Amino acid sequence: VSRFSPREVQALGLGRIPEDRMTTGLVTNLRLADSMVLPRIGTGAFSRNGLLRPDAIRAFAEAQIKAYDIR
Repeated sequence: VSRFSPREVQALGLGRIPEDRMTTGLVTNLRLADSMVLPRIGTGAFSRNGLLRPDAIRAFAEAQIKAYDIR
């Protein structure tokens, strides 16, 4: 896995949870929803023509929070 870039790892459908996820897994000065989509921010799902799609970001975050029981 280490020979792949983070983007390539994600494209393979793999994810990772850092050991210290509160320090290295989140950008703590961002809202949780924004931090959750950072790895995918360049996709059409969350931005278009360089502009963020806040409704899509919020919907994704809410779905992840529910699916993974994030508190």
